[in-house]
Amino acid sequence: MPTDQLRKLCADLAGAWRVRHVKQGLVGTCLIALGALSPAYLPRSTPLWLWLSPLQAHATAWRVSGTIITMLGTLLLVDAWFRLRPPGLADKPSHPGQTLSERLTEWWRAINLPSPPLIGDLGRMPARGWATLFCWVLPLLVAPPVFSQDAYSYAAQGWIVHNGLNPYAVGPGMLPGGFADQVASEWRMTPAPYGPLSLRISEALVNATNCSPYLAAWAERLPALLGVVMIGFFLPRIAHRMGADEHFAAWFALLNPMLVISFVGGAHNDALMMGFVVAGLWLAGLGRRHPADATRAVVPWAWLGGALLIGVGAAVKQPALLAAYALPFMSHPWKSWGLRDVVVSVARSFTSLALAVGMFCLVTLASGLGFGWVNAVNVPGRSVTVAPFTLAGLGIWHVTDWFGLGLDQSHLIAQARAVGVVVGIVILLFLALTLARRQPLAFMAWGYVTAALTGPALRTWYVQWSLTLLPLTRMNATMVRLSVWATLVMLGFDAMYMSMRNSAVAVCVGALLAMAWVAWGHLPMIHRPKGMT
Repeated sequence: MPTDQLRKLCADLAGAWRVRHVKQGLVGTCLIALGALSPAYLPRSTPLWLWLSPLQAHATAWRVSGTIITMLGTLLLVDAWFRLRPPGLADKPSHPGQTLSERLTEWWRAINLPSPPLIGDLGRMPARGWATLFCWVLPLLVAPPVFSQDAYSYAAQGWIVHNGLNPYAVGPGMLPGGFADQVASEWRMTPAPYGPLSLRISEALVNATNCSPYLAAWAERLPALLGVVMIGFFLPRIAHRMGADEHFAAWFALLNPMLVISFVGGAHNDALMMGFVVAGLWLAGLGRRHPADATRAVVPWAWLGGALLIGVGAAVKQPALLAAYALPFMSHPWKSWGLRDVVVSVARSFTSLALAVGMFCLVTLASGLGFGWVNAVNVPGRSVTVAPFTLAGLGIWHVTDWFGLGLDQSHLIAQARAVGVVVGIVILLFLALTLARRQPLAFMAWGYVTAALTGPALRTWYVQWSLTLLPLTRMNATMVRLSVWATLVMLGFDAMYMSMRNSAVAVCVGALLAMAWVAWGHLPMIHRPKGMT
C-alpha cells in the first residue's frame, strides 16, 4: 500500500476514534463478543469449554449474565448506529403548530443526539464509514459465531467434502466426531443446500486450519468478511453513479447493526453472495451515464460482466440469480411496450440470466460437486421459523385443533408454504413487468424482500439481502423508518431466540422494550435522504 494511502487510512481511523459514538459501538460489539461465550450458541465440544467449565458456565447465573451482556451490547450498537446518521438525515425543524409536549421532546433530542458529520473520502466511501466498521467488527473477528450456529454447519460440510463424500446426499452426522458434534441437532442429518463454491471454500478452510473443527468454523468469517469488504467498496460507488446519497448508503447498509452482527458476527455465506451481487451491480452501472458528469465515459456492455459476477455469487448461494434479470436495465431501461423495445429488452434480460446461469453451471462443474443441491432446497424449511406463511399454517392448525378437527400439523404448514411460494412467484412476476423496467435496483431490493417473506423459512440474514440494496432506491422518510424497524424486529427475533436458549426470556423482553424506546426517540428525526427523488 502506498505511503500516502496508509497515512490517509490511519488518519481516518484516528478521526473516527475521536467520535464517542464510534467508541460506544465498539463497546457494544465487545459485549456481544463476550456474550457469545454462552451455552445458547457455543457447542459443548468446542475447546473453549476447557476454560469455561471451571467457571460454571452452564449455571443459570452465567446464562442470565451472558444474555444481559449480549442484550446491552446490542442496544449500545443500535443506539450508536442511530447517532452516527449522516447529515442527509438531519433533524426536522420545529413546526409552529406543534404541541408543547412535541416541542419539549424535540428540544430534549436536540441537546442529546448530536449528528457528527462523516469526514473525508476513501475512494467513494465516506472514510469514517470504513473506519467505524473496522472498529466495530474487531471484537467479533476473534469471538465465536454470534446469534447463529450456521458456521459450525459450514465447517462440517467442508469436512464432508474433505473426506470425499457428497454433501448434497449426506449430513454431518454421517461422520461422527468433532465436526458433527458442533452442528445443531436439527441439522446433523440434513444435506447441504448451499452452492458448490461455498462448499469448496469451507473445504479449503478445513484444510487451512489443519482439520480443527472449532478453528474451521471460526475461519468461516474470512469469506464473510471478504463479502462485507466488497459491499463496502462497491455500494457507495454505485450510489454515486446512480445519483443517490453515498453517505446514506454507507450508513444504512454497511454500518447496519444487522450486517455487523449477522454477516460478520454470524459468519454467514450470504455476505459473500451479496458481495458478488453488489460487485456485479457496480460493473453493470458503468454502462449508465453519470447524472452529474455527462462527459464521463460509459461501457454499454459492462452488464455482461456483471451477470458473470452474479453467477459466481449464485455458486455461493442461489438467490443471487434474482438480480440477473434486471441487471441490463441499469444502463438500458425498458422504456415502452413497443414491439422493438420489448424484444430488445427481453433479449437483454434473458442474455443476462443465461450468462449468470452459465457461470453458475461452469463453477458447479469445476467444483466436481454437481447439482445435488436441487434435492436439498427444502432443508432451510425443516425447522419452524418466523416465515409469515409458516406462521399462518401453524396458526390455522392451532385454530382447527381448538375445534377438535384433528388435522395434521405438518400437512397444514406444508400447504401454507406452498401457497406462499405461489404468492411469491406472482409478486415477482408483477414486479418484473412493472418496477424492473425503469427501477431495476428497486426491483432487486423488493424482489429479495418478497423471496424472504414468502419462502418457507425466514432468517435475519435473508432480510439483509434487501437492506443492502434499499439505499440505492428512491426511499422516502416512511420507507427509511420502516426499513429501520425491520432491522430492529429481525434483531429482536434473534435476541429472543438466544434468550430462550439461555432460559432468560425476561431479560430479552426488557432489552427489546429498551431498543424500541431508543428507536422511537430517533426515528421521528429522520427524513428523506438527500439525492433521492
